[in-house]
Amino acid sequence: MSNFLQYFFYFVLSICIGGILSYWFYYRSKKQKFSKNVRILLFALRTTTITLIILLLLNPKIIFTTQKEIKPKLLLAIDNSKSIKYLTDSVLLSTAINQIDKEIEKLQEIYDVTKITFGESVCDTCDLSFTETETNIASVYNYVDINMQVNLPKAIVLFSDGLINSGGDPTQNKLAKTIPTFSVVLSDTNQVNDTWIAGILHNPVAFTNNKFPLEIDVRRTGEGVGLHQLQVFENERLIGTHNVSFNRDEKRVKKTIYLSSSKLGVHQYRVELVESPDEKNIENNQAIVAIEILDSETKLLLLYSAPSPDIGIIKETFKTVPSYHLDIAQVSDFKGKIDDYKVIIFSQIPNQDNQFNNLVKLSIDKKKAIWFLMGSKSNTNQLNQLNLGWSFNQTINQGNYVYPVVNKNFDYFQIPSIFEMMLDKVPPIYTPFGVWNVSNEKEILLSQRIGSTQTMNPLLITTIKGDQRIALLTGEGLWRWRIFFGRAYGNASPVYDFIQQVVNFLSLSSDTSPFRVTSNSIWPKTANISIESFVYNHNYQLVNNANVDLEIEDANGNLIAYKMAPFKNHYKSYIGTLPLGTYSAKGIYKTDSVTYMDSKVFVVADIDIEKLASMPDTLMLKKIAGNNNDNLLYINEIETLTERIVSTVNKKPMITINNVVASFNSIILILILLVLTTTLEWILRKYNGQI
Repeated sequence: MSNFLQYFFYFVLSICIGGILSYWFYYRSKKQKFSKNVRILLFALRTTTITLIILLLLNPKIIFTTQKEIKPKLLLAIDNSKSIKYLTDSVLLSTAINQIDKEIEKLQEIYDVTKITFGESVCDTCDLSFTETETNIASVYNYVDINMQVNLPKAIVLFSDGLINSGGDPTQNKLAKTIPTFSVVLSDTNQVNDTWIAGILHNPVAFTNNKFPLEIDVRRTGEGVGLHQLQVFENERLIGTHNVSFNRDEKRVKKTIYLSSSKLGVHQYRVELVESPDEKNIENNQAIVAIEILDSETKLLLLYSAPSPDIGIIKETFKTVPSYHLDIAQVSDFKGKIDDYKVIIFSQIPNQDNQFNNLVKLSIDKKKAIWFLMGSKSNTNQLNQLNLGWSFNQTINQGNYVYPVVNKNFDYFQIPSIFEMMLDKVPPIYTPFGVWNVSNEKEILLSQRIGSTQTMNPLLITTIKGDQRIALLTGEGLWRWRIFFGRAYGNASPVYDFIQQVVNFLSLSSDTSPFRVTSNSIWPKTANISIESFVYNHNYQLVNNANVDLEIEDANGNLIAYKMAPFKNHYKSYIGTLPLGTYSAKGIYKTDSVTYMDSKVFVVADIDIEKLASMPDTLMLKKIAGNNNDNLLYINEIETLTERIVSTVNKKPMITINNVVASFNSIILILILLVLTTTLEWILRKYNGQI
């Protein structure tokens, strides 16, 4: 039954019952003596009253339908940073702002316009002052993602100079790829003569005595053949001079230079472009980078007493890892020096023949990191005598095929997630039959499962004994895992990653701190300074479930304390702006037994990053606009903005239909009408002398 027929049925039924009862009361009853007109009026009132009461008892549901037009939404985002004022003539900028206001008025007749400003972040209530000290265009898309998901704008209009100095690449945001953007170059594009360093591409780390590259991006606004000089400084010491030449039509040159260092630690390099006499802006003639110099590649040695397929998988693991160099030799042929290697892998050594077991003792005496790979030739009695935190009692001269089980209490490092997920499906490993005693069960990474029975016997142990790190694999058969993952995934990378994690754990020095603090070496005076810290487990993997404190100390010894908050997989604290000077940031990380501290020195310099460019980045704005020339406008074309948007963005409003369901007895007017009819009937009857 349709809603209309249902309502009609309820109404007719109620009015019929009301009419019949009222007719009986006023026309059939001999007690009712009224004039004809009064009787008719009383009949109508009584019929209405009874009808309403019946409807209230039946309580039918009533649907009210409303329609509403919703204009398409537009977002207008205006760059409020200092560079807008710096790069644009004040009269031209004032004219542009007035024209923007006119265009907004025209757009509001067609669209639902939301206006925001942005600098370091978005503000929806700020006036245009062009005083923001950073430009973060990505924050516009983050604002849309957080605040406008229910009703996404049909288009974004971005008024900016395109100079980005904070935040990520806005073109990589998923919304930037789905919502069309109109870019308006809110800056004077008339070129001034300038040459500047736009950036330096480099690796954050390098190794001692190895050359590492700096790719310097030099740009200019002028024309013709030009020759410029780059000077490279390390801690204010000039270490190199290089020429950069421009051909007649070139605007950009990338110059690659190579540096090297023999000293460990963080090294700061400043690249400076020697200024030309006619340059307007020399503040953008330098750039600073910091590179951490680490030890050269880690050397590994694998010695074996008998061939084993597991040796092959160890070899495959490290043949493509540049930070490791693996030498493999049969123990009887080894003529090298143990001192040359960071990690020693002994495959089936100590062996049953007790040959070359002195190499094991020598490695332990020299506190080398060692990984023992057991096999059929291993001498378990010799292993027991090493007193490394475990012992083995072999009951019979046989073995078992066992499956790996991850120890959930193990926290030295994290094994690859894919590898862990598939461990219950990998083929078994062959181990000797017996009982193991392990002094610290938390050091068992993998234990043994025989069939469906999990045992306390370890399959893989990693231990820290004083200044030495030791690992023990109690069986052989890693090659079976390589075949399994190769068939399941097309490559054996999960097994390689697992092996590398074990070696990473072994290769870390015992004095390697699990806590580090990082900061930019130089902060501009207007920057919101941030300090990051990193807490590592025993395998140098990041964790963020600890308590970390931070102290900022200036040159006069004044301290400011902070509590560092987790940020992604590490910690981050925003300090705000600080006066010019040199500061020390000291992080403090406490465990139950040890307190770790690390500090970094940084300088707040008289640098204004909003003044480091001499012209707008129209290429970036065009990229944000989807490389569509029709969506790119210049400051003298703002008056055409509405026309361009209307021709591109759908201006048809969306019609929404809203159905509201209400109960009959919840309608206040019905209740008021019921009281009114009852009262009027009582008054008429009273007036005519009958109650």
